[in-house]
Amino acid sequence: MPKTVLFFSEVNWDYLKQRHHFFTENYSLLNNVYYFGKIGLRYPRFKEVFNFFNNSKYIFKSKVNTNINLRTNINFPSFFFLPPISKLFNFLNKYFLIRMILNNLELENHIIIHYYQPTQLIIDIIEYLEIKSKKLTIVYDCVQDYRYHPASNQKILNNEKILVKRSDLVLADSVVNLNRLKQYKKVILIEPGVEISNFKLDVKKINKKKISILYYGNIRNDLDFDLLNKISSNNSIKITLLGQLNCDKKSISDKIIVKMAVPYEKLKKEISNHDALILPYKLNKFTNAIIPAKFFECLATNMPIISTDMRATKKYHNLLY
Repeated sequence: MPKTVLFFSEVNWDYLKQRHHFFTENYSLLNNVYYFGKIGLRYPRFKEVFNFFNNSKYIFKSKVNTNINLRTNINFPSFFFLPPISKLFNFLNKYFLIRMILNNLELENHIIIHYYQPTQLIIDIIEYLEIKSKKLTIVYDCVQDYRYHPASNQKILNNEKILVKRSDLVLADSVVNLNRLKQYKKVILIEPGVEISNFKLDVKKINKKKISILYYGNIRNDLDFDLLNKISSNNSIKITLLGQLNCDKKSISDKIIVKMAVPYEKLKKEISNHDALILPYKLNKFTNAIIPAKFFECLATNMPIISTDMRATKKYHNLLY
């Protein structure tokens, strides 16, 4: 019997393809999926608030307006829940938005809830569906160490303990997350996946006076800009950062090229324009648990890879440059 999957991702669908997309696509082979993009653990920006109220009119229609991928059973609701970060937002989610939104979705009796952020929103959704006598299968897919997450707090840690115990299946993307959660529940380690055909390249030996090194992905403060700036001071090396800029550009040397992100289908061609790839993550308690999806994508290219000594990827470091 087909089920309904409520997939609460921490990335939007148009972001770089990774485990969130792979799980969703596989769920959709046999089930109807509603994919909720990044809700966030911060207050929404003005543009996000405007989009919320602009799209909220669809909630009151007899059927929620969704953008449907016609090749699959994946639905993209045109609205979002409020970030569960305050008493007011939690109140509005619990007593208004959850009821309005879920009541207008076409839900089967058996519902799979696959979530990434262990928030009060997920707890309230579970409780609401239990009141509706729905059969639930709950999956926690842990890709963050919330003990050290910049936006985390004690409430999130308490919610995580509650939700891990309530979940039927707990997944972890790194050994660090597996080890910290297994005291509460049996955890399965599933590291990030990669579509090898979208990254495999015919790599030639580097024979240039100036080497071009690429980082692609989110450009934010968990990158070691001091390291990047120091490397870029070498006139025989050109560094390019490709992605959405989510930090102060003043921290990046003028010698480093910063380019806007490209669509997923054009990423392979962009990578092929460079000689090597770099994963310049800072080393701290938060990044200890991070195993970037791009780590395996970089390996799939067969290109030389330069990386900081990340704890979660240590067993693969013999494959690096």
